[in-house]
Amino acid sequence: MKRIIGRGIESGGLYILEIEMDHSSERSFSSQDYANINALWASLIIEECTRLGLTYFCVAPGSRSSPLAIAASTHLLTTCIACFDERSLAFHALGYARGSHKPAVVITSSGTAVSNLLPAVVESSEDFVPLLLLTADRPPEMHDAGANQAINQVNHFGYFVRFFFGLPAPTDHVPARMILTTLDSAVYWATSSPCGPVHINCPFREPLENSPKEWAFSCLKGLDSWMSSVKPFTQYIQLQHSHASDNSQGQMAEVIEVIQGAKQGLLLIGAIHTEDDIWAALLLAKHLCWPVVADILSGLRLRKLSTSFQEIESKVLFLDHLDHALLSDSVRAWVQADVIIQIGSRITSKRVAQEISSLIHSGSFLTEPYVANLILEALAHDSALFIGNSMPIRDADMYGRNWACCTHSIGDKILRLGLPFHWIAVSGNRGASGIDGLLSTAIGFAVGCNKRVLCVIGDVSFLHDTNGLAILNQREIMSDTQLPD
Repeated sequence: MKRIIGRGIESGGLYILEIEMDHSSERSFSSQDYANINALWASLIIEECTRLGLTYFCVAPGSRSSPLAIAASTHLLTTCIACFDERSLAFHALGYARGSHKPAVVITSSGTAVSNLLPAVVESSEDFVPLLLLTADRPPEMHDAGANQAINQVNHFGYFVRFFFGLPAPTDHVPARMILTTLDSAVYWATSSPCGPVHINCPFREPLENSPKEWAFSCLKGLDSWMSSVKPFTQYIQLQHSHASDNSQGQMAEVIEVIQGAKQGLLLIGAIHTEDDIWAALLLAKHLCWPVVADILSGLRLRKLSTSFQEIESKVLFLDHLDHALLSDSVRAWVQADVIIQIGSRITSKRVAQEISSLIHSGSFLTEPYVANLILEALAHDSALFIGNSMPIRDADMYGRNWACCTHSIGDKILRLGLPFHWIAVSGNRGASGIDGLLSTAIGFAVGCNKRVLCVIGDVSFLHDTNGLAILNQREIMSDTQLPD
């Protein structure tokens, strides 16, 4: 028995068929009658996105991008959110990518709507966060001809994107598989190291025209297998070398020799974005038995200790307030390290980046340090934290900690798994370290990680991105975002 659910563009045209069977589930892509060529190309783009695992779409208003917006909003597997401010929308997509560890798709109209994405693109590029940008455009004949909203969008973001491709305007003279391979290549570059934003420019003629027009089926040649499957058109093979080169083996041997000869080592852990990397950093710390300086964005500063593994504190020394300790001349003179290993991205603290020291505690007066320490210690084990730039992240890095015993039921689960503790996910826009788009990023981060998120930002940062609040009204968000006064 099977159930067939059809959806399509009005007046006949293109349909996606969802076929559900008792023993398996598969989707097939088929054309019935004749669809508008704009709708065909847009549907191919959105369908391939979903096959690549990209199902979260951030859509800005505009007529030129309507084929993409309609295709995204009517697809069975997508989640769409809209916002009138492209800058806030792009930062929301950035936050979602941070929380979910997979790209969001941004759809915009043409002209300066595209330019408004630049701040988020810069942050995405500098902090290696994947994004897919689908920007609508005027067709070539409307450029340099005085047409409205027709600017040069080719390589619009320069070297801040990992990949750019300008599609031709939809036509049956171009094989449709070119659309699929272009999208596959873009997502591959977005998600390969170094991750980052990618940009596909999508010109459309008469984007609001929805009546079917004849087009040659020959443009679908080579898509038979793709139409009857659920897999992306292009399959990339990840090569894994079983034997390292002689040069890399020699370099590793040199590193090991330096570590083994260390008399007073120190481990610096910068921003880390995945749980696998966090566990690898922890295992390295346990193996080295060196003091550890964990940056506020490392995931190891806000950690919850299982009650049965309290001895971890005696095995791994975390210097959680090193930045503040460096204000003391005696502390700076006391600690000397002959070998320092840094993993993760750059350290938040300028003082720590310049000089290594030890731990010191802050007072309990109602000051920025005390507030930073208090709210971070109060975070629940199943929550997450997004920190704004300027003073909030510096205060959190100097005074924040969350080293406490976990008595919740999740602690028992961790015990059974043999894990010493779990941590609170921490994120922030430290690629370009700007104050714009922070609220939008935090909201996207809450959706992406599907947790209650505490957002700590300054008053100017909040006022700079109040348009981000409009995103909250577009949908019932998947998790809470709390904004302290």
